[in-house]
Amino acid sequence: MPKRSWLSFVSKQKKQGVKLDDLLYALAIVYLQKRGFDWTGEDLHQFCLGLSGNNFSYGLMKPEPISVRVLNDDNSFELKKIGHTYECWRHLDRPQFQARIQTANKQIDADLLIGFTQIYTPDWVVRYLVDKSVLARDKTVIDPACGTGNFVLSAFDRLIDLGASVKDILNSQLCATDIDQTALSICTLSLCVRLIELGADIVQNQGQNLNLDKLELKGFRLISLDQTNELGSLYKDFSPEHPLSRTYQAVLTNPPYIGRRLISKKLKSALKTNFPNAYQDLSAAFLSRCLELTCINGRMGMITQASLLDLPAFDSLRREIIDQYNLVSIVDAGTNVFPLVSGDKVNSAILVIEKTTEVTDSRSFEFCKLPKVSVEIDKAGRLENGLFTRLDQKSLKVAYRLSEPVPSEILQLLSLPTLDSFASIKQGLATTDNARFVKRICDVPKDEIGIRWFPYVKGAGATRWYAPVTHVVDWQNNGERIKDTVRQKYPYLNGKANWVVKNEAYYFKPGICFSFVSSKGVSFRKLFAGAIFDVGASAIFLEDVSVDPDFLLAYLNSSLCVALLQYINPTINNQVGDVRRLPIIPIEHKDRVALAANANELIKLSQIKLECLPENRERILQSIEILEKDNDSIVLGAAKDNFNWTLDELNRVKTWCQFREVISSQASKI
Repeated sequence: MPKRSWLSFVSKQKKQGVKLDDLLYALAIVYLQKRGFDWTGEDLHQFCLGLSGNNFSYGLMKPEPISVRVLNDDNSFELKKIGHTYECWRHLDRPQFQARIQTANKQIDADLLIGFTQIYTPDWVVRYLVDKSVLARDKTVIDPACGTGNFVLSAFDRLIDLGASVKDILNSQLCATDIDQTALSICTLSLCVRLIELGADIVQNQGQNLNLDKLELKGFRLISLDQTNELGSLYKDFSPEHPLSRTYQAVLTNPPYIGRRLISKKLKSALKTNFPNAYQDLSAAFLSRCLELTCINGRMGMITQASLLDLPAFDSLRREIIDQYNLVSIVDAGTNVFPLVSGDKVNSAILVIEKTTEVTDSRSFEFCKLPKVSVEIDKAGRLENGLFTRLDQKSLKVAYRLSEPVPSEILQLLSLPTLDSFASIKQGLATTDNARFVKRICDVPKDEIGIRWFPYVKGAGATRWYAPVTHVVDWQNNGERIKDTVRQKYPYLNGKANWVVKNEAYYFKPGICFSFVSSKGVSFRKLFAGAIFDVGASAIFLEDVSVDPDFLLAYLNSSLCVALLQYINPTINNQVGDVRRLPIIPIEHKDRVALAANANELIKLSQIKLECLPENRERILQSIEILEKDNDSIVLGAAKDNFNWTLDELNRVKTWCQFREVISSQASKI
């Protein structure tokens, strides 16, 4: 039965007043009956209580007999449906949980946290992570946020297939923790059903003669938020015998996703104290904690939010992973991974990471970026078909991101001297009160221009080559009014206005400026002498007078440089520090002259474009495109000659640049 149909089935049962406990036991009994086992709900309940060893108050009440006729003709009914039923049950109340969490005044109890974050892990993801992480029959396994046990059941089957004994698995190898009592109980229920189906010798006379002294789920524990400073499974000070006080050879989980703005101050503080590199989100903290729970030569497998792969907020965590662990596999899974979470709300990534004492630059890993598809089954098929690329882990040290591969040719480029070796890149003026100190030129008296009001270059978004100066700034007496305001607003600066009014020595000089914010990638423009530049239009000033600024302008606006900067910083904010890192390719004098001439012509065409008649605009745009393509050809040709690239290697770089352009274009539409 498809998952959406199953959701309809669960919804119908709930509307008819069926209790969750009764429904779950009824499903378990139907499952067993279809396989020739004649158990009652009471027998199954007692078996579950005995196996759990009463380590926690059981979350499912003794069931009442009910009939679930809809399943009689469904021969494909699988054990996982028991756990999936609970997700559907909770999903029906999800709108209420979402509304509550938005208005909870950051006071979130366990029930609200469970209802908001619980998402059932798809089977294809579980299979992939278990196969990559549980590699031998003697492996120890834990899921610290187990929910209803999708990973637990799959790991159990995997260990059985590898030859482990049921006794060893249950007594010492398989552990699971969660803050949800009901989910943990369902995990136990499903495992009990699996044991009965397995026909193991431990089950005799419908569970009445179990040797509980030798068989017990010692590693299943309920975690209290109240007793763990709201950290739950992230808590690090459990007693020595607790499952979360040891390490494992395989750690598998689908952690909760919830950002800092929705969690309490108490939990924020606890996360920052315990996870200084991963406190921004619960899923990041879980990733860090799972790595701690992994023993040397063990593996951690997790599906988590894709933002961990490249957002600047998680840079410290990524640096830790890339520098200190071996990546085994990264799958950028995109959206539509979770059947009950529609649209583009959740972008997912699948990670397998190995802890080792031998970290070398020769490491490699599998990378796969799944194409955007509308249904879960398409993603599962593409993953199982093995559309993977083998990459060097050292390539990730360029930008410390995990979201995409980078060709070795790009690594060569990034090893070259950078822009800051012969130019100064400076942040512009921050007036602290633009409404008072910045005006349009047409709004100030002409006789005050050059006395009180001076040309002021602001950010111009994605505009390249040239942008007219349309604003002026109050800079009378070297910005006396602005500096006085800064001193008044920030008394702790002790009169040092230059901490805000930065880089004054570069005002009125010629250079190259670029917009701080641009959703379509970085764009560079000529900065003419005689103007002050804004914080939103930071600027580049050549220290080497032998370098033609028009050549540099053409070089920086080439598709290769734009792609490199978009890779170094994938956000819409073009930081001064990122521009400094752009590599400078050695280019022959004749090609520099050609680039400078092209830039000069492009500046003129960009000026004409602003003033031309509409019928002439297309012709000018075509001329601009021809010159920009010539610039790209010259810059890429210089790179090819410098590194002796083959034609295939050059084409690989061109393809990568086009890929970066597509990513930038998609980002601008979000």
